[in-house]
Amino acid sequence: MKALNLSEIDNFLKEASPLIGAQLQDVIVSKEDVALQFYKEGYKYWLVFVMSKTAPVFFFTEQSKLPIKKQTVPLGLFLKANLQGMTLSEMKRSQEMGRLVNFKFDGGKEAHIEVRLFPHGQNMIVREGKKSISLYKPQELSRLQGNKETEKNSLRTMGEVYNEWLAQRKILQERKHSPKTSRSDKIKKVQRAIDKIQVSLENEKQQHWEYVGKLLVQTQSLDQIPSEYSRYIDREKPLAWNIQNSFDKHKKEAGKRPQTLRRLEELKKQKLELEKISDEDFAYQVSSNQPNKKNIKAPLITGLKSRKKELSSELVVYVGKSAKDNLALLRKARAWDFWFHIKDFPGAHAILFRNKKTEVSEKILYDVAHFLLEVEAERDSSIQKGDRFEFICSEVRHVSPIKGDRLGRVTYKNEKTLAVKF
Repeated sequence: MKALNLSEIDNFLKEASPLIGAQLQDVIVSKEDVALQFYKEGYKYWLVFVMSKTAPVFFFTEQSKLPIKKQTVPLGLFLKANLQGMTLSEMKRSQEMGRLVNFKFDGGKEAHIEVRLFPHGQNMIVREGKKSISLYKPQELSRLQGNKETEKNSLRTMGEVYNEWLAQRKILQERKHSPKTSRSDKIKKVQRAIDKIQVSLENEKQQHWEYVGKLLVQTQSLDQIPSEYSRYIDREKPLAWNIQNSFDKHKKEAGKRPQTLRRLEELKKQKLELEKISDEDFAYQVSSNQPNKKNIKAPLITGLKSRKKELSSELVVYVGKSAKDNLALLRKARAWDFWFHIKDFPGAHAILFRNKKTEVSEKILYDVAHFLLEVEAERDSSIQKGDRFEFICSEVRHVSPIKGDRLGRVTYKNEKTLAVKF
């Protein structure tokens, strides 16, 4: 995509003339895109400014959705606070400055948007009364240089520029999700790991630590150790410590050897498989193994005795096995997670971890209650098939542990009661 020339800017302003008299309704701003949504006579239009460093352009479209990832940018907040609801009254290119376009807004007050479409000098400056803000730091402007007529040879339509922009966005998305490591790079990386392990195994085979330990026992002196083994001793430590350390290191290496050999075989097998497949197959494997951004973002639960069950890619349940574990789970939970417990029955708590915006249906609540009941039945033989229980559940924001209570009891409010049959 290339920057708009002067003739294209003039043509686009004529094509966008139906926007005169339209009301500004919405604003989307990203890193280099500013989209303004206008409403007029029952129709909605987007006026999009692409503030690319090398190819700043603008166009308008009636498409309802745009491939722009909305970001919180000061310029966007200013536009919404000061220009939203105002009417576009004028669009005009500066004859003196060339690639500079002014948009005038009315609505009880007057506001202006100045759009600079200069390559490496792109910017958008918004003014309302004495207030102003810009997308980037404004640069000093110079007068127009070049002849407008010489640019008429390669005029594009607004639709062509829009399609160029869409194609560019598609390429950027493909680059973002494409594997960052090639097959050859991966093979080299695996080979380096193989070489490192083989060197480590060779050193272990020579049993340097055992040799140094035996030599220290025999000579009873740190000064009798040959210079090539000096790195195996610590002269600031006593002789007895160095002897013990040498044999401990030897024992540790011997214990790790079987695991190291297994790892070496795995790496050799991995390298062989990489050499057999094509670059295309490797790229597919990498893209397929990329984590799903919609997966559950639950806190890391480690060091606790608990049962876990994944209900979906965005919902996972943990059940504590003791009062201590119950409280630890509750402390790790976020305000929007759900807490579960059998009403009037001493036992475990369950926490349903979810993404903040993930909806939790009635069925999911009952699934969690049934899972908690199954866990309790494994520990309490008094729970029999056919027994009925009432469960209480509430968002964690409404649950608080009782201070100093060793039984792990809590207070709660805004609870929901579920009747469950085992």
